Amino acid sequence: MEVLARDLAVPDLEVVAKRLLDFGMSRCKNSASEFRLKSRARRRAERWYKCRVAASGLKTAKSDHLAELSALAGSGARLVGPVTQHQGDELSAALHVDAPWFADVTTHIMVQLRRQISEGKVGMRLHPILLVGPFGNGKSKYARNLAALVNAPSHEIDVGSGSAGFRISGVERGWGSATPGVPVETIFKSGVANPFMIVNEIEKAGEMRSERVGGTTSIAVSLLQMLEPGTAAVFDCPYYRVRFNMSHLNWILTANTLETVPPPLLDRCHIFHVPRPAPEHLFALYDRMVGDLDTHLQSYGRDTLAKALRSPENFSLRLLNRMVDILRAESCRPVLN
Repeated sequence: MEVLARDLAVPDLEVVAKRLLDFGMSRCKNSASEFRLKSRARRRAERWYKCRVAASGLKTAKSDHLAELSALAGSGARLVGPVTQHQGDELSAALHVDAPWFADVTTHIMVQLRRQISEGKVGMRLHPILLVGPFGNGKSKYARNLAALVNAPSHEIDVGSGSAGFRISGVERGWGSATPGVPVETIFKSGVANPFMIVNEIEKAGEMRSERVGGTTSIAVSLLQMLEPGTAAVFDCPYYRVRFNMSHLNWILTANTLETVPPPLLDRCHIFHVPRPAPEHLFALYDRMVGDLDTHLQSYGRDTLAKALRSPENFSLRLLNRMVDILRAESCRPVLN
């Protein structure tokens, strides 16, 4: 899939110089003139390379970025995801087994997958999703599981960190904190055009000012250009200073409440209100997590879980994971004689 324009695929200077030299040597049988041919081939290659870089639009890119930009433009990036209806249904079933309280979300994803596959589209491409629910009910874990089942890379961005806007769009060169945004960096590292971007606590979205870059960045503004397919397809990266097609990224946002989420973000997302997992869901999840442990430890953990669920509003998946970690640590404790 084309992430960068094919025009940006500039052949390596050394390759061009060698081709010119080989051509010159094939037409000149006098070995004494080899040095002269090498010098001429090098000069011509450098002139051609300079003109080609300028024509491609890479003139503003740093020299150490030319190779990776040219490579991505030439090879493109892969699109991953189910290719048959059966694979899509299996993915949805696996999602439901792990998190049945996300049934509405899983059904929505299954319908989108079936439609994409029936239309012959390649690669999973979801409309942006916003998961809303109480703290610790598994929103981020669900998004990570989905990415893993698709075999797509994923990256989490926490809005509460205060620099989330920069992490999405990137920071232009010339500043000490210059860096590409997480989406662009993920595509470069993985070679996948439709990775999953998981943005946590989007209700904390707002403008953050940074004196280091002398301007204001907003997570909402940075996200809007990525969530809208039209603008995402022509994203101008401030770091690499070239245009990327980011329209195939999968965005999953999470929030504990909708009250402070900027309205423009709400307009661009499918919103799902996700409840806390019911006690039966937690027991089923617990049984799968400790199936390889000693039966005595399993029973002890089940009793502890039952007591904790007498106040289910104070229990979360994080506490369940912590409890299982304690049981696993106990199973590794040496037996003293």
